[in-house]
Amino acid sequence: MKNGNNCKFEINDLNQSDQIAIGFAYQIFLNNNNLLKIHSGRYEGEVSYSIDNIVNTHSNFSKNIDHFTIKFVLNVKHHLKVHLTGHSKVQLEPCAQAGNCRAATINQNWQNWHQNRYPLTGKTRFSLSSSGPFKVYLECEYESQSGCAIESKKNQTLVPVQTRLGLPDFAVPENKLLQTKNHVDDIIFPPDVNNQQGDINFSVTSDNVETMLKNAPDNYSGRVTVVFDTEFN
Repeated sequence: MKNGNNCKFEINDLNQSDQIAIGFAYQIFLNNNNLLKIHSGRYEGEVSYSIDNIVNTHSNFSKNIDHFTIKFVLNVKHHLKVHLTGHSKVQLEPCAQAGNCRAATINQNWQNWHQNRYPLTGKTRFSLSSSGPFKVYLECEYESQSGCAIESKKNQTLVPVQTRLGLPDFAVPENKLLQTKNHVDDIIFPPDVNNQQGDINFSVTSDNVETMLKNAPDNYSGRVTVVFDTEFN
């Protein structure tokens, strides 16, 4: 029986040696009503209840119980799957927009580079499925400020490479500029997506291309790892 916020149980024929089993059921209520918006991790808490004056009216046995505490542990682990659908090796070419230039156009852009001054661009594609929020950052073979770089084979000069993430269906800035983990900002991508198509765009600015051409012929290379992370500090 319920009286306000208190519950009253009537127990008959109770002896001192008897044990009482009381069951409780709990349901988690969230402010946003969506478990998918909770970050991965371990959540702990406890609730204390007071029980006063357990009385057996038949035997006149009375026993006071102060309280008991129930501890809760909730482990949240989200599903995240990223599948590369494009090439793992990206070649940077003089083209205003990555992937939009034919081979003949690329050769012409190299020959006329000092007139058009195109940046070097390249891209790859991926698909993403996630049941929870995540963030994205870079790990680099060669770092340059807050991003990655490619290195000259001839004299080990480093040239910065901008890495941008494209997820058209997300409510985030298009072509988000990615940074290394120590510089990553607070933008967190929303949860609950299935087979979302995206792309990663790489570019070297025209000024840096001009620096590269001063030592031509040369070869620049470097490894860029794009990390999708569900763990938050």
